[in-house]
Amino acid sequence: MPCGRPRSQNIAAKRSQLPRADGPPRCRMCPNRKDTRQTSNRPAILAPLRPREATNSPAALSPVVTEPPSTAREDGEQDLGSHLLNRNDKTEVELSKVELGHRTRCHFIGSELSNCHYLVRQSTSETGLDKVFHFGNGQLDSSENWYEAHNIPEEILIRPSKDLEMKLMRAYFDLVNRGWPIVDEELFMTQYQEQDRMNPLCLTLLNAILLVGAHTLASQDESMLLLLPAFFRRAKYLVLSDSWHDRLVYVQVPLLLTWYSDANAWHWIGIAIRTAMAVGLHRDASHSTNLPVYKRKYVRLWWVLFQFDTISATSAGRPQAINLWDSDVADLKPADLEGIPGAEFEFITYHTKLCKIISQTIRDGWSPRASMEARAEAIKRADESLGNLMLELPSRLQLKLSDLDIWQSLFHLTHHNFILLIHRPAPKPGIRDQSPEAQDNAILCRESTVAIASVFEVLLNQYKQAATSC
Repeated sequence: MPCGRPRSQNIAAKRSQLPRADGPPRCRMCPNRKDTRQTSNRPAILAPLRPREATNSPAALSPVVTEPPSTAREDGEQDLGSHLLNRNDKTEVELSKVELGHRTRCHFIGSELSNCHYLVRQSTSETGLDKVFHFGNGQLDSSENWYEAHNIPEEILIRPSKDLEMKLMRAYFDLVNRGWPIVDEELFMTQYQEQDRMNPLCLTLLNAILLVGAHTLASQDESMLLLLPAFFRRAKYLVLSDSWHDRLVYVQVPLLLTWYSDANAWHWIGIAIRTAMAVGLHRDASHSTNLPVYKRKYVRLWWVLFQFDTISATSAGRPQAINLWDSDVADLKPADLEGIPGAEFEFITYHTKLCKIISQTIRDGWSPRASMEARAEAIKRADESLGNLMLELPSRLQLKLSDLDIWQSLFHLTHHNFILLIHRPAPKPGIRDQSPEAQDNAILCRESTVAIASVFEVLLNQYKQAATSC
């Protein structure tokens, strides 16, 4: 028999019996409902959100199932900077006074849209931290042996003889690191010589350095080729085991692993970039409490990453992962190369400028949504920018075939290769190929082709002379 009440009253009556998230089902006929309504109508009090304090009460335990100890993160790292946020008001230390050391974790709080960023700003009364995005999150490595703690197999920890190690390290630092400053040589040698117990040597980084050193010497000594797979396997295993407290290692080592195989360079560069953004290398760290040596590493690594990303994406015809609009890192200065003996400052500076031109040109003219008019305009701007760059090029980098070195070669190979890419004719000839513009493009391509061939010819002759003198 249908009820005589209106349908809206039936729905309201049913809803009143539904279970509530904050208590037992309410009864609309309860004589105390007036008191309940008065209580619920009290104005809310806004207060900053803070992590809940630990408690021994069984009723306060979270109903969420926690990860078993066997699969939980062994290094104690917690997500979303909980170490940074979980501070007691009575013992709070000012963030600006917490200096980051060699064995402490640095946490990047993200941009203003990040909840972690919001909570950090809200939970501190300090002023002048608006430009600080890197903080110590309270985690400190206390173990004496990281590799034993992470159950790394002994065969992965095998090291070559002392003489061979020094030979390969010197090859890396003398021939590679001066122009691609991925590793702080002075800091690394301090770790290698065990001068500071609180700043030990990272075997992950060591194996990657030995890999690049062996690759560099392989053209003169074929026995080095046999060492490459072993160094690569050890470095890769240690990277995947997440066995080191310094997160910059997981940017440096993937970059160094690109020397093992060109086919996998895109993969390792992508890992390095993603990790770098997670630790905040794309943001200005000059206002943080990082040690000066790490502030310099942030700047150097960021611009090396940008160059690697630009070159690999251009050669493969793939989108770049780094957009400089997302970054506020300052341009490299001579002071940023402290700790890199014999650093090639001119090459690093001008090759970075060259990559900026390449990056912007590709974004403007070769985007899938870019029109042919936009591409033509992008090429015109690129030609102007390249011309200005070559006019201000220091004598150290000017192309002199009679006195050519590897850093001059790398700069001009990148430069002329880019000219070829943007000015070469279409794969299928068309009517436009007979225009005056097409003829100018042909001249530019011919000049760049001659320059590239000349550079390789000089380098080949230098290699033959070095092989003969040995």
